[in-house]
Amino acid sequence: MMTRFERSRHRRSVPLEFLENRSLLSQLIPSGPSAEVRRDHDMVPFKLTLEGTRTATLEQGPPLVVASIKASGEGHATHWGKYTLQESHTLAIDFRPTNPSRPPVASVTGGEAIFTLANGDQVLASYSGDGYLDTSTNQLHLVLTYTITGGTGRYKDAYGNFTLNLTAYDVQLGVPSGLISGTAEGSISSVGSLKGW
Repeated sequence: MMTRFERSRHRRSVPLEFLENRSLLSQLIPSGPSAEVRRDHDMVPFKLTLEGTRTATLEQGPPLVVASIKASGEGHATHWGKYTLQESHTLAIDFRPTNPSRPPVASVTGGEAIFTLANGDQVLASYSGDGYLDTSTNQLHLVLTYTITGGTGRYKDAYGNFTLNLTAYDVQLGVPSGLISGTAEGSISSVGSLKGW
């Protein structure tokens, strides 16, 4: 007959094979933070170039100018190839004097973008950012952060982030349209990581 200590020790002993199987299951069945689908190793470096036009509709101002902006353009992006872009946002430029040595400060909010790729697939993104207006050249310099929120076709579950350094030309009151250009860098989900979801 086993003593109480021996019975307790017997109940707590677990075969090594069981521990190995349980470890394997814990890897196959995600839980907690490890269940996050969007893993860093699924991300790939991303670069983009953009050339386009923009149209502004004045909503308020000056001295605090608020305008609704619609922009369109095209360019080339790694992993996407050639694309076209349609986007819109709200732009605010503050001309109120605070520091004479500082240029007017600009901010972008509520940005929504649709990138259409050559095969018809689309990538959707939201964006915002800030910058300044160089009044000596009438060039608006913006740093915009884009967050990919999904898409269509192979990019239905796309995700990622990138930063666009954008310049808008001939930005001044009474000139509602003009050219834009920019370059972007960041990281996005690879097409292979989206298969089978």
